Formats: sequence, C-alpha cells, structure tokens
Amino acid sequence: MKLEKGKFNQIINNQSIGYKKAIKEINLHITQRNFDKALEIIGSLINKIENTGWYVNDDKCEYYCFDNAFEEIIFKEIFKPEKEIIQIPEKYGEIYFSCGNILFEIKKFNEAKIYLEKAVGYNPINTKYLFELGEIYKMRKVWDIFLRINRNCLKFAYTGKAIARCYRNFGYYFFEEEKYDVAAALYYLSIFFDREDMVAHAELNFITNKTGIGAECPDLKSIKKMLKENDIQFGANDLILTIAYSIGLEAHKKNNYEVAEYLYNIVFELTSDKEVKKLIDQLHIDNK
Repeated sequence: MKLEKGKFNQIINNQSIGYKKAIKEINLHITQRNFDKALEIIGSLINKIENTGWYVNDDKCEYYCFDNAFEEIIFKEIFKPEKEIIQIPEKYGEIYFSCGNILFEIKKFNEAKIYLEKAVGYNPINTKYLFELGEIYKMRKVWDIFLRINRNCLKFAYTGKAIARCYRNFGYYFFEEEKYDVAAALYYLSIFFDREDMVAHAELNFITNKTGIGAECPDLKSIKKMLKENDIQFGANDLILTIAYSIGLEAHKKNNYEVAEYLYNIVFELTSDKEVKKLIDQLHIDNK
C-alpha cells in the first residue's frame, strides 16, 4: 500500500510527538533513579525504531539526528559527506543515549557501549554522546581510544562547557600519568572556559594538596606551549568559529536577528572577542 504524502507526514508528526513525550517521561524516571521503568519505556521505543526501519542509510542518503541546523553544517564541513543528509524528525540518538547512560549507571558497561555507539552513529558530533562513550574507555584505562574520543569532542565542541570538559578529561589522563604540572594547567584551562566547573576546581585542589603543584595558574604562553607539546588544540576549532561568524553575519544582513544572535553568542562565548560583542550590541539596536 502506498501512503499519500500528506498522510505520511501526519504519521511522522504524530510519531515525533509520541517520542518527545516518551523521552520526557524517560528523563523523569532517570532523575528519580527509577532505571527499570525508564529501560522498559526505552526498550519499547527501540523496538519501534528497529522494527519500523524507516530511516536506513542507502546508496543515496544518510540519516542523522542533529540537535540543530548548526550541527548539521558543522558535520558537513568536517566530514564532507557525498550522500544526501536527511534529518530524522524523532530523537533516535537521544533514545539510544538514554539507554546507554542507564546501562552505564547500573554497571552494564559492555551493553552500554553498544547503545552509546548507536547514539553516536545518529549524531557523530554530539559531544554529550561522545563524552559518555569515552567514560567507558576512561574507566577501563584504554587511553588511546579515550584520548581519540576526547580530541574529537574538542574538535566538534561549540560551547564553553563542552570545551571545559575536554580539558578536564585531558587533565584526568595526565594526572593518571603522574604528569601533575600538565594536569594542573589543563584544569586551569577547563576553569577558564567554564568558571562553574566544580569538578576541575576540586581536582586542581587535590593536585595542589598532594604535590604542591598548581597553586598558581601558569601564564597563557606557557599553557599554549604545553598544549602544543602534547598535540592538544587550544580553544574552539577555528572552522567552527568561522562558520558561526560568517552565517551570523549573513543572518544579520537578512534581519534574521534570532539566528544571528545565537551564532554571534557562540563565537563570543568561546573567544570573548570585543568586535563580536559590538555586533551583538548592534543587533539589539537593529532589532528594536
């Protein structure tokens, strides 16, 4: 039976509403640590996903669940896909992530890895998914994979909190390697990008109390030298900053103030660039 386009879209929309409602319920159960109930709902959703089989990559198309249009642009610029990219209307990635997250919490790490990898497959640049997958390798001290995942997170990150977590992860690795001066510098860098990063503050205090190292923040020149020596990127990926800035300018010219402000704020959060702050201020004047 062939569905008419309108009816097909109606099914898609109804399906999306159902998934959103279910995810909200799942998150509530996770917050309450009612993991059995959350997994019951997730299992039902995953059965739907895998039995329906609507969004399967083929010779012409690849299907993803990006959180927003900006992520899709980043993905295309970094990975240069040859096939058409189609956004799945439901949050498939979030469902698999929730399943993997719960399985990690209840220490079923092998199963968690399977579902987290599926989540990453639906959104390869989602740092939340990647960070959680990386935790499995971190816990098992499989450092080569942990570091590779963390470098990818730093490459894809477009928020200060995500970049801060990347440096915190690197700090953890170097602490384990007993390179306390490098670890301390990385924790300071984490705090620079997220001043509310209490984990980094705590780890830094621990290093200082244990070794006496890290009582004072190294100067920026020293931090950049240390990053270069360890092949670690400083700050946000220049490509992401360029994309956000250029699309923000274009949106501003077209009086699309909401998009422009969103993108300008990404750049300003990651760079504190005074010229970008002027653009944000001008945007508010133009939007009056």
